[in-house]
Amino acid sequence: MFIIDKFIQRVRDYPDRIAVKSKKQNYSYQEVQNVANQIASKLDHDGSKQIVPFYLQDTRFVLPTIMGIWLSNKIPMPLVSALKLSEAIARVKEVEWNTLIADFSVDLKDKEILQINLLNKETKFSYEFKPSFNKTAYILSTSGSTGIPKKVFLTEGNIKWILTKLYSLIDVNDKTKFLFSTPYSFDVSLTEILSPVVAGAQLVCLPTSPSKSESIRLIPKLIEQEQITHLSLSPSFAEALIDIAGPTVFSKLKFLMVAGESFPISLAKKLRPSIAQGCKVFNLYGPTETTVYATYHQVTGNETKYVPIGNPFHGAKVLVVNKSHQAKTGELYIGGNGLTQGYLLDPIKNDASFVFIQGQRYYKTGDNVTTDSNGELIFLEREDDQVQVNGIRIELGEIQTIVAKISGIKSVIVKFQYGRIYVFYLSDHNKEEQIREKIPTYLNPIIVKVKQFLYTYNRKIDVKAMIDRYYYQAPSNDDERVLDKLQSLLTKYHVNETSQLDSLDLVRFIIEVEHTFSVHINDEQLALLTTAERLADFIKHKKWLKTDDLQVDQQATKAELLNFKILVDNFASQYEQEKITASSTQQSLFLQGKTSFDRLRIALPAINYQEIEKIRKIFIGLASKIDLLTFAWFQDDQGRLYFQKATNICPITFVCLNGFSKNDLEQVLYAKQGRPIYCLIFNLNRCQLEIVFSHHTLDASSSNKFRQLFVDLYQQNSALEEIKPSSYARFMDFIRKTNKKTDIRDAINLIPETESGLQLAKEDAGVYITKFACPAKTTDQVYTRGIYLLSQAMMQDHEMHKITGKIALNIRNFTGFDANNVIGDIHATLPWQVCEQDSLAHFSNSYKALLNIYTQGIDYRYCIFNAIGKNLQYLPELDQKWKSMNISFNYIGEVEDVDAIVAEILQLPFKANYVTMVSKNYILYCISYGQLLSKQNYQVKLGDEIVTITTDRRQK
Repeated sequence: MFIIDKFIQRVRDYPDRIAVKSKKQNYSYQEVQNVANQIASKLDHDGSKQIVPFYLQDTRFVLPTIMGIWLSNKIPMPLVSALKLSEAIARVKEVEWNTLIADFSVDLKDKEILQINLLNKETKFSYEFKPSFNKTAYILSTSGSTGIPKKVFLTEGNIKWILTKLYSLIDVNDKTKFLFSTPYSFDVSLTEILSPVVAGAQLVCLPTSPSKSESIRLIPKLIEQEQITHLSLSPSFAEALIDIAGPTVFSKLKFLMVAGESFPISLAKKLRPSIAQGCKVFNLYGPTETTVYATYHQVTGNETKYVPIGNPFHGAKVLVVNKSHQAKTGELYIGGNGLTQGYLLDPIKNDASFVFIQGQRYYKTGDNVTTDSNGELIFLEREDDQVQVNGIRIELGEIQTIVAKISGIKSVIVKFQYGRIYVFYLSDHNKEEQIREKIPTYLNPIIVKVKQFLYTYNRKIDVKAMIDRYYYQAPSNDDERVLDKLQSLLTKYHVNETSQLDSLDLVRFIIEVEHTFSVHINDEQLALLTTAERLADFIKHKKWLKTDDLQVDQQATKAELLNFKILVDNFASQYEQEKITASSTQQSLFLQGKTSFDRLRIALPAINYQEIEKIRKIFIGLASKIDLLTFAWFQDDQGRLYFQKATNICPITFVCLNGFSKNDLEQVLYAKQGRPIYCLIFNLNRCQLEIVFSHHTLDASSSNKFRQLFVDLYQQNSALEEIKPSSYARFMDFIRKTNKKTDIRDAINLIPETESGLQLAKEDAGVYITKFACPAKTTDQVYTRGIYLLSQAMMQDHEMHKITGKIALNIRNFTGFDANNVIGDIHATLPWQVCEQDSLAHFSNSYKALLNIYTQGIDYRYCIFNAIGKNLQYLPELDQKWKSMNISFNYIGEVEDVDAIVAEILQLPFKANYVTMVSKNYILYCISYGQLLSKQNYQVKLGDEIVTITTDRRQK
C-alpha cells in the first residue's frame, strides 16, 4: 500500500522527528508507529470486521488511528465528533461494524471499544504488516450534520492520486507545517492528516474542537507561533478571519487552500495584501465523490466579476453537460483518477449519480458551471443562492457585495431561509437604515447585527443557529405561529413553497401537515394551496369545510342530466382537416370499450357568475396555448380512435348541484363522435370546479402539469403570455415519423424472450397486496428496485429463471423533441426482464439502456398498434413476443391513503398480471388481482441488505 510504504520509510529515516504536534502531547514518527502497531494488533486479535469507525475528541490521535486501521488491512470510517456519539453512530446505521476506536470510556452493547488514549506511545510494539488486496481504502460521509448521509468508498488509488497532485501544486515537503484545522470527518482533512506520511511534513493540531467559534481567535495565533506554512479553510471562515484579525492574517503562510463554498469576489479583494506578501491562494473545488478536489485556480486578487474554480488536476476528467450534451454551460460531470467507487451501500443512489458516457464513468455533481474565455471553469451560483422574491430572481451574492461596500461594515453574509432573505453583518454601529437604503424595498430583508458569525462543524455558515441566537422571536400571534411551523416543515424538503415539492414529497408533506395541525386536506383543496401563506390561512381560519363535513356526491337530477346532454349535443364546430393519431394506450383502451375520465377537482371560494366567467375566459386563453383543449374525438372505419381540432374554442360549461357520476358522463361524452374531449362542471354543493377530460387524453404527469397551469392563472401567479405553448399534435407527429423508421427486426431482438407464463388466475373476490421497503426518491428508482425485488421473489416462488414484463413510464426529454410542456398522454410502455443471476445494478443498467432507446421517440407498442415501421413482415412475431411477457407494472406515485387506492382498483377490470404500484412513507405497495407470491413472507438479499416482502389478501 502506497501510504503504508511511505509511513514505514518515514519511521526508518526520521524516527525521532515530530510528526504530530499538539498542545497536550507531541508524537514522533516512531511514537505514531508504536500506537498504530498496537491498534493493528488489537483489531486482529479482537476479530474486528472490515470497516472500523473512529470517534475522537482529541485530534492528536487521528493519524495513529488511521495508520493502525490500515496496518491491519481494514477500512477507516470517521464519525462526526461534533455530534453526540449516539447521533454520530445513527448516521452510519447501514454499515456493518463491531469495533469502535475512541479516546474516552464508551459503553456500547455488543461492540468492542478500543480506547486509544490508554495505549502507551513510548512502548515499542512490533507488528508485521501483511498487505492484502482491498480495493476500498477509506469511507467518507457526504457533508451535512443531520440525516443519514451517503457513504462514499475511496480506493487507495484515489487517495494516492489527489495527494500526489495536490502536494506537487502547493509544494508540501519536509519543511511544511500543515495546520490540522479541518474536522477529520470532512474530506479535505485527508490532505492535512496524511501530509507527514507522504511528504514528511509536520501536522500541527488545533488545540480546541474545530467546531467552536473560538478557533477564529486561535488560528491567527497559531499561524504566528507555530510558523504555519499551509492552511485549508472554507471561504466564509477565511473572510471572517480577515475581518477579525486584519488584512494580513495570512501573509506569513506559503499556501492558503480555500474550498467548500462559492468563492466571493469580496474575499479575493481582501486577500490582496497576503498575496502581495507571498502567500499563494488556491480556490479548490471537488465533491467527496471525486476524492476531495478535482479542479484548482490560483487566486490573484485582481478578479473582478468571479473567481473561477479553474482547470482540472492532471488525471481528472471534466464534462460540461446540458440537453445538447457537451456544452459551454451546464451541469459539471467529473471522472478520471479521483472518481471513487461511489455509494456501494446504496445502489439506487449510486446508479442515479454515477453514469457512463462513451465508456467512461462520471459523477453528476449537480453543480452548474460555465467556461470563460481562458478555458477555466466558473462555478455558477447554487440554486439556494438564487432566490425568487415577488417573482423576481435575486442573486444573494449581489446583495452581499452591495452591503459590504457600506462604510463601517466589517463583514456581511446574506442567506435565504424560511422564505425570507437574511442579512447578517458585523459592525460597531447599527447600520440597518443604511442597508435598507442601498437595496430595493421589495426584497424586505431581515437585517441582523451579529457579534460573530456561527459555523457548522465543517466550517460553513450555520444559518439556523444565527437566526436562533441573533434574530428569532416567538411569533406574536397564531397566524405567525402556524406559518412558522409550516415553513419549518418545508425546510425538511429543502423548498420554500408547496408548489416546489415534487409529487412524492408533496404527499409526504401534506400528511405531516395533517398530523401536525389535525386537519384534513383533500386534493381539490390542495390545488389552490400553493404557498405556505395560503396553507396557513386555510389551517387557521378554515375557510373551506373539511371533506368529512361534506355530503357524499348525490346523483344528478334527471333535469340536470337532460340539460347537460342538450348542451353537449348542440356543440357545433368546424374541424381542421388534420387527423391526429391517438397514442397506443388511448387506442388500446378505446378498442377494448373502456371509458375513462380524468377529473381535476379544485375547491373554489365561491361559485357565482363572476367566478364562472373568470374561469371560462382562462380556458379560452389556455386553448390558444394548449392544442389539446381544441380536440374533438372521432373513430375510423376500423373503430380506431383519433382526434381533430375544433375551430370553436369556447369550453362546454355546466353548473349543477351535485355533479355527475361516471355513468352519466359516459352517456353524454361517449355517445357521439365529434364532441370535445373536456368540459367544465361547477358543483354548487361542494363549491368546486371539476375539469373533466375523457378518452384517456391525459396521463398522470400531464394532469398535474395542467392543474398547476390553471391554478397559476387563476391565482394570478402567472400571465397567459408566460405559458409555453403545448402541441400534442406535434408530439404525436414526432412519434409517428420516428416509428416509421423503426426497424421491426431490431425491436424483436430487444424485446425479452419469455420462457414460461406465470399462470396467474384472476379472482373476483379480491386483490393481493405485496409490500416491502423502497427508500427511493424518483420514479426510476422505484421501478428498478421494486421490479427487481419482486421479480427475484417471484422466481423463487414460481421456480422460474427469468421474469419479463412491461412498465408504463412518462418520458419528456426526447432526442430531437422537447416534450416538457406537452399536455396529453405521452407515456410509453417499456419492456424489461430480470434474470435469476442479475444484480440490481445490472438490471438498473439494462433499464437505462432501454430508456435511452425510447428517448429517441421509438415506441414498439405504437408500431404494433399502428402497423408502422420498416420490415413489417416481422410485425406478427413482435406482437407475439410483446403479448407473451409475464407481467405489467404501473407506478402511480406517493399516496396518502393506500386503502382508497385498493378500493378503487377493486372496481376496475384489470387483468391478473397487471400490477398497480403505489408508495407511502418509503413502503412500496404492489396491488394485483393475480397472486404473485404463494407464501406470506419472502426474504430477498440485496447486497448487504435483506429485504422482507410480505403479501396480504384484501376481500371485496
